[in-house]
Amino acid sequence: MSRLKVQEGIVKDILRTNPIARENDRVLYLEILKSFGCDMNMTVESFFMGTDYPNIESIRRCRQKVQEKYPSLRPPEEIYLKRHKSLRQEYVDYALDKEEEEVINE
Repeated sequence: MSRLKVQEGIVKDILRTNPIARENDRVLYLEILKSFGCDMNMTVESFFMGTDYPNIESIRRCRQKVQEKYPSLRPPEEIYLKRHKSLRQEYVDYALDKEEEEVINE
């Protein structure tokens, strides 16, 4: 079984048992780390330099896929709709930003 399929299964289980994780990726990722036996007392440097824990972006994508397949694992509808509306507008605003970037001379 692929690494992402394993992660998807873990994400699905967490979303079933922890409703807060359905609406908060940080809570979901913390639960993922716990399920992988992460030492919650390790330094940030140790975490980033010497671990083989799943990438938070991979977990976010797994969550999206699981919630697409299983609507019952989505957050409450008002949170779901608010998230999508605000993120969509934020990305549109970012994409349409016409400000010229500062050119860095080397």
